[in-house]
Amino acid sequence: MPVFCGPLSIALLIPIAGFLLTTSVSSQESGKGTGAFQSREKGQPRNAFALARQRGSLKSIYREKRTQATTQPDGKSGQDTFRKEIQPLLAGACFQCHGKSKEEAGLRIDRLNPDLSNGQDVAWWLEVLAVINNSEMPPDEDNQLSEQGRAKIVQWLSRELKTASEARKNRIAKTSFRRMTRYELNYALQDLLGISHDFTRDLPVEVMESGGFKNSSHSLELSVSQLESIRRVAGQALKRTIVSGERPQPLYWGLTMDQVARLDWQKQEEQLSKSAEKHKDNPQQQKMARDKLLEKFRAPPNRPSFHSLTTGRYVQASWAYYNAKYCNRPGGEPPAIPEKTGCVAILPQGRNQKLTIELGDRLPDEGTMKVRVRAARVSNNERDRPSLRLEFGWQASNEGRSVVKVGRPITPIDSQEYRFYQWEIPLGDIYPRNSVRGRYELGATPSPSEYIKVVNDSISEGAIKVDYVEVVAPFHREWPPAPHLAILPDSTPAEKELQVVRDILDRFMLRAWRRPVSTNEINRKITLFKRVRPLCSNFEEAVRETLATVIASPNFLFVGSGENPAGGSNSKSPANLGGYRLASRLSFFLWCSLPDEALLQVAEDGSIFDKATLSAQVSRMLASPKAGRFSRHFVNQWLNLDRLKLVNFRKTYPAFDPELKTALLEEPVRLFEEILESNRSLLDLVHSDYLLVNARLATHYGVANVRGNHFRKVDLPAGLHRGGLLAAAGILTMNSDGKDSHPLKRGVWMLEKILHDPPPPPPPAVPEIDLSDPNIAKMTLKERIESHRDHAACMSCHVKIDPWGIALENFDAIGRYRTQLEGKPVDATSVLVRNEKLEGIDGLKMHLLEKRQDQVVRGLVENLASFAIGRPLTFEDHWELEKITTLVRKRGDRLEETLRTIVESDLFSTR
Repeated sequence: MPVFCGPLSIALLIPIAGFLLTTSVSSQESGKGTGAFQSREKGQPRNAFALARQRGSLKSIYREKRTQATTQPDGKSGQDTFRKEIQPLLAGACFQCHGKSKEEAGLRIDRLNPDLSNGQDVAWWLEVLAVINNSEMPPDEDNQLSEQGRAKIVQWLSRELKTASEARKNRIAKTSFRRMTRYELNYALQDLLGISHDFTRDLPVEVMESGGFKNSSHSLELSVSQLESIRRVAGQALKRTIVSGERPQPLYWGLTMDQVARLDWQKQEEQLSKSAEKHKDNPQQQKMARDKLLEKFRAPPNRPSFHSLTTGRYVQASWAYYNAKYCNRPGGEPPAIPEKTGCVAILPQGRNQKLTIELGDRLPDEGTMKVRVRAARVSNNERDRPSLRLEFGWQASNEGRSVVKVGRPITPIDSQEYRFYQWEIPLGDIYPRNSVRGRYELGATPSPSEYIKVVNDSISEGAIKVDYVEVVAPFHREWPPAPHLAILPDSTPAEKELQVVRDILDRFMLRAWRRPVSTNEINRKITLFKRVRPLCSNFEEAVRETLATVIASPNFLFVGSGENPAGGSNSKSPANLGGYRLASRLSFFLWCSLPDEALLQVAEDGSIFDKATLSAQVSRMLASPKAGRFSRHFVNQWLNLDRLKLVNFRKTYPAFDPELKTALLEEPVRLFEEILESNRSLLDLVHSDYLLVNARLATHYGVANVRGNHFRKVDLPAGLHRGGLLAAAGILTMNSDGKDSHPLKRGVWMLEKILHDPPPPPPPAVPEIDLSDPNIAKMTLKERIESHRDHAACMSCHVKIDPWGIALENFDAIGRYRTQLEGKPVDATSVLVRNEKLEGIDGLKMHLLEKRQDQVVRGLVENLASFAIGRPLTFEDHWELEKITTLVRKRGDRLEETLRTIVESDLFSTR
């Protein structure tokens, strides 16, 4: 018996009302659909996918008016109906393969208990409903089940499952009580303290359950060692936030390119001097040699270089770590910024075009480093819009070195006029730093020096010129910094410390614990402050120690904790979440972090239970930049993009460069964000008539006229087999083997992520494909799979998996579209269980849009709901999911409306 509750059983569980509509589309209409698809292949109408979406919508059971009945309409019990009407249908259609004489897939339908509310066979009944409702069973050659009989079975099962789901929900308690994930803890600390820093990088990463999410309550417990680590993190975070003492004295670097290029110009002058010395006895030859060198120096290199505006000469930029000879030493006063300089650095387009600026060994461990670069684009072509990026690194020896990207790329540099572009980089975020700083003198080996690299982050968008660079560290706009002042005042007299601490705790604990706190809770923290105050060198240190215990508390670390112990729950019903818990659940869903003051306010006054207020909060939160956290983490976990992060195909595919890999990881997230921000249909994930690309990804796809590293929406060009997730190169790449496509991996991914119908694990002793067999070696990949599938042990799984993966065979290992493979046409045609043909990626999309809409939408709704409440969904949640999916489908499948529907559901607002 299958482990309950697998995604298949939920994703395909569809109620009966309107079921007969699935057979109501005439053969004439179906023929029109095929014709539309074929004509598109010939380059004529391009609306085939839109037509398929419309036809699929008409077939949706969820869009029809649905019965709410939980009992038999004629007064019969479910078991009576089963014995008299359903069992005979199953006996005629199913028992020959799943009965006494034969037990395919380990299933005997004749032994299943028809009492779904109390029996133990619900998971199997879900499987039965799935394959019958989806017309996968019985097979065509054995089909003895009429459409009327199929409808009757589905009607009975849907009604009984609804009744059973509601009954079990009332008997079985569920909880989403869990600790924060590592990324949630990081965001919570950032929002609570008001500073941007990766606080949790040294904490272990959560292991994601198969088919689940990292925020699942099943896997988020708290050990003693974890609590100790979080307590340490809390102390470090508060030390960054609450400062003490005088303002640190900053160091300043103000560097013209003449200063940075001094050694390179010296090398050029040495060449001229050596040439003059060599020909000193022949003035004519001396002049010729000098002119030849100067002509060479006036030719711009294709590498980062310096250009003298007075002589017109160029010199290629160089750098070496030893002796600190390229080091630029800081001063203690702000430098005077020159209006003009006589030398500029040129960073051409292309990869690895970087200018190294060495700063020495005096950068502090903590604090902010402000970097300002005065730059302009070289080209006068308005379409050339290169971007700058900053890197930080060091090289202590031949073996010891590090370079990391810091800050965000500045995009675009769209002017030929010089402007300042600025980064503010927390030095404490940079890891690793040079470990020999302070242990060796500057100029020694190992070298303690560190540097920044100014990078042209563009591949084909033109060159950048830089004439001045300024660095300040540590940089503070004000002292004490704003995050410090948000927690405690600038100065506190000794006689007022206790009152100030009480005020701090009242505000801080409300935000941290997401609920009002009792007087007793505050008094316990005051007692702790009194105990640690004599042990601390100043008031600020004692406050940090006290607040660290607020953070390292279950009240902060656990999501779904209780309501205000002094005031009780402010929910309308004992079965519902209280207002503060509802606010917390909403914020961890859409922001992966704590509620803000506005959300806590509607929780306090109880208006969060008002539908209009709750809807307004959803709109407000989705409009916040913090909603990007939801999109990124949900998409990465849902699609399991961590697999793509581990891919490195540079040896087999040189085109798979780091810039492409970064773009492939970004595309699914940007697509999801576009669908959310524009409130588009969930079905755009199956196919969209637009792409989200940057220049590197556009080149990979063959899309013209896309320049720059920033992602933007572009119309899908005619004849390009892209759009949606299925043809996204990153998805195809992570489901290949590094040498070629992998239909099995791609088919499994399709079933798991798009159809929400994961295949069972392979049986033991599955025979491997023998590549040493010359007959097998000559086969195409599709032919090898079909040969492998002929084994009895393999057939049951592969017949379900292979067609979905084979339909993607036109894409190679890194997702490039192809029509030929080893001199033969690519065969991407496959056949599903019911002899439904899939013809390549377009045929696959057409099938999903026309015949599997309910399945796709239902699966995505379940994934979103599971992520929203922080636990796996089970059969007890079935009917709530059905109601959510019904509303989603009736509201046009729009993503923002889907999130709103989930938030407004009983599933979201109850325990």
